[in-house]
Amino acid sequence: MIAKSLSLFIMVFFFLFSGHAQESMVIYQRPFHYEKMNGELVADAIIVYNGDKKDLEIKLDGKKLEYTAEKDSLRVKLPLIGAERLLVFQQHGRLLSTQVFFPYVSPDWGYFKNGTIDIINTSHQDIAWMNTPDSCKDERIHKIIIPALDISERQPGFSFGMEQTLNLRELLNEYPSYKDSVIDAYKKKTFSWGATFNQPYEGLLSSEQLIRELYLGRKWIHNEFTGQVDTRTAFNMDVPGRTDQFPQILSKSGVKYLVVSRMKQGFFNWYSPDGSRVLTYSPGNYGWASMFYKYFNDDAPTAMHKLNEELKNWDAYYSSRNIPPHFAVVISNDAAGPIYYKEVVDQWNKIAEQAGVDMPRLTYATAEDFLSSIDKPGARFDSISGERPNLWLYIHGPAHYEAIKAKKEAGIHLPAAEMFTTINSLLKNDLSEYPKSVFDSAWYKSIYDDHGWGGKHGEITDSIFGAYLHQADETAKQLLDNSLKSISSNIRTSKNDALIVFNDLSWKRNGIAEVVLPGNRENYSVMDKDGRAILSQGIFKGDSTVMQFMADSVPSIGYTTFYLSKKHSSFSGDHIAMPNFCENKFYKIDFGNGGIKVLYDKELARNILNTTRFAGGDVMDLGYDGNGAGEFTEITATNMSRFDKLSNHTSKWSLIEDGALFSTFQCIDELNEVQIIQRIKVYHQIKKITFEYEIPDWPGVKNRQLRFALPIGADTAAISYDAPMGISTVGSSELKMRPGGWAWGGTYRQLPSDIHPREVQNFVSANANDFGLTMSSEISVFDWIDPTVDAVTYPVLQAIMLSSHKSCHGEGNWYLQKGGHIFRFSITSHQPGWKNGYALGIGNNHNFYTVRETNKQNRGNLPLTLSFIKSSSPFVQITAFKKADNSDNTILRFVEMGGKKEHADIQFYKSFKKVDKINLIEEDEKNTKWEGSNSIHVDLNNNSIESYMIYF
Repeated sequence: MIAKSLSLFIMVFFFLFSGHAQESMVIYQRPFHYEKMNGELVADAIIVYNGDKKDLEIKLDGKKLEYTAEKDSLRVKLPLIGAERLLVFQQHGRLLSTQVFFPYVSPDWGYFKNGTIDIINTSHQDIAWMNTPDSCKDERIHKIIIPALDISERQPGFSFGMEQTLNLRELLNEYPSYKDSVIDAYKKKTFSWGATFNQPYEGLLSSEQLIRELYLGRKWIHNEFTGQVDTRTAFNMDVPGRTDQFPQILSKSGVKYLVVSRMKQGFFNWYSPDGSRVLTYSPGNYGWASMFYKYFNDDAPTAMHKLNEELKNWDAYYSSRNIPPHFAVVISNDAAGPIYYKEVVDQWNKIAEQAGVDMPRLTYATAEDFLSSIDKPGARFDSISGERPNLWLYIHGPAHYEAIKAKKEAGIHLPAAEMFTTINSLLKNDLSEYPKSVFDSAWYKSIYDDHGWGGKHGEITDSIFGAYLHQADETAKQLLDNSLKSISSNIRTSKNDALIVFNDLSWKRNGIAEVVLPGNRENYSVMDKDGRAILSQGIFKGDSTVMQFMADSVPSIGYTTFYLSKKHSSFSGDHIAMPNFCENKFYKIDFGNGGIKVLYDKELARNILNTTRFAGGDVMDLGYDGNGAGEFTEITATNMSRFDKLSNHTSKWSLIEDGALFSTFQCIDELNEVQIIQRIKVYHQIKKITFEYEIPDWPGVKNRQLRFALPIGADTAAISYDAPMGISTVGSSELKMRPGGWAWGGTYRQLPSDIHPREVQNFVSANANDFGLTMSSEISVFDWIDPTVDAVTYPVLQAIMLSSHKSCHGEGNWYLQKGGHIFRFSITSHQPGWKNGYALGIGNNHNFYTVRETNKQNRGNLPLTLSFIKSSSPFVQITAFKKADNSDNTILRFVEMGGKKEHADIQFYKSFKKVDKINLIEEDEKNTKWEGSNSIHVDLNNNSIESYMIYF
């Protein structure tokens, strides 16, 4: 009998009389049976009593308590809710004991007595990870979304949410007939969808890729449902990492709320540097309530008992901030389906009505409805700002180098293709053939991969992700090629074999362009438009002969014209090159074991590197036993297992290319029996050195990590790097608080400023008091702290090339990356300050595009040199110029990158009719004063992202 009762005992205290007391344990019976008697709710209970029951009398607060005696207990009805009571036992007129009795549910709900407890039921979804993408999609649709929609239709008190828009697209692609159900559920506030396309590694995506999360998310919902469905809440529940500009991107896309996890429980106004913000909520960990706390797994009284205790921890937090008394319990888990605790909710609210005390009601709510209920005037939320560096960064670029390289290239080529395709359409005065659907598909594929690389059957998931990324980049390059050729055909060239060099960045640039030659390189040279020979140098690329040439002053988002001549020109170099030495007007370089041993900057009159421990361009081979992503609270460090580095070996350098533009030095070596071909290219006309590493046959050795290294010749240096839509500096740009929140491995206590390595877009810059060094690459992860056991104290810039480790899924795959790989890094030294390396740091990943107009003199309308769009400052970077999604107008987007308020002038090659200010997803048009002009003038906040609709 007692074993069938509620297992949670009510604690009692005993007062001894006459030296005697008999312990009496009180147990509420389960399932609870309660009723209202004498104005209060009472429930069946048992008092464990083994003593003599003859003439036993029990009083509760002086009133006789009826009971039924059984062998070892007394059946009674006791208050379910209330303050402490006095329970008195008497027999034969003699007092046996007095006990303080606490009813099961406290009547004191403090600040929340007139509030609500909202159950937020969502399903956390990786695209795959739990299984293959197709298997997970099928389960999402048939076992989660459709059942949840069915419940929400039948049960008006239920609500559910999917955290990303991709899942809605999947549903409608398979079952278009559910469109009306989605609309109906939205109107009833019973089903919600996240505002982003998926839940990515924010710091991995390019600036425009991160914004396209909202294009393919909230904007797609608006277009698909013609305004009948909306979402103003974004989710990124799993990834322990946030980028600095994401709040601004959300806010300026019409998103008010962000729900995260693996962060301290509570509410935060998360600010971006421009002052925009998004109200952010974290439950601590998205799966904790369903896995551990299990508030609603039993019955309403048990839920009340548990949550009454929990809410005591939140009284002061809410009241001191004047937050309305609504508390959320997030019921979610990986690939979890809908859970409707209908009986618990109904019981709770019935008890609350009958209890005679003020207590919160229990309801279901979407995350958006819950956050709207607390986001009221007068509520004060803690303000935070800054980047939370991603802890799971080893899972993407280092573990999937070729795929992520394609992703990063697509992030460059797609905006360039949009720009020049739009310009080409404007030149034709016809935007009707703009290939919007092709661009949409390419953007979709470029951000399809989410945070769930690997997992169960991860080799299938990874191959699908990788294929999509390569397809996105190939499409972008084809679209770009088509537009550039079309523009080139409209340029008024005066000779055959015109070389049109295009620049996709918003500042004038000098750099190296190249063209594939139709024959032997000795028979050709490059001339400028006035017939002067341009410095050039021929090389072989595979089976092709390529002429590289110096292209100076290529206009911002524009082009300039050169000509390929069959007249050979020879150039005398102003440099010295020997197999282990090079000197030009910029540098004096000694080569030694592992790379560069001396890098002397002649302009700065100092050595740039400290090569006492590592060579410049060294490669380290380290052990790594982590998983890349998972339930750890700090990034798993590398180890010294089988450690080796190139500088441990004797390097034999060869001079394999030498000309007026550059000299290339090569060394072939091995690290742990893996061949590495090291090439260092020293440029003579621009201040730049490029390192290339070819690994012809990486065997997929498990638990290894390869790192490129540049030891900085200064005791300390400020480390800055470009992030999506901004620049971050170690020690100043991070979130200032310890994140908190929970993982299986504990609490996230590490200060964000101490987190390393970091994600990077294009470059990292180390700046000492008297010089700076900027390294750029397509690599996505970098470090600056020596990882070896006997670490040096000065900065060592590193790029993580490969990391071969296992997925954190128990049945997951290994990220072995067998086969051939090529890695490239470029460096330049400069005056101190990251801004002095910024243009080259970005530009190294934005190659010039060259179109050869073969044997053709064009009589077009365009001049030989033209800038289509100019920005008054390289730190006002144009990130997008595209056809508007829903009209034949154009969209211009730019960002202030310098971190200060700036006046920007943007000038177009032709006049426009008018300009409207819009948000980042091309909505909320607001008229501006610029009409009938060819330029706009804007005062920008620091790091502000702005979008305009241009009517030509």
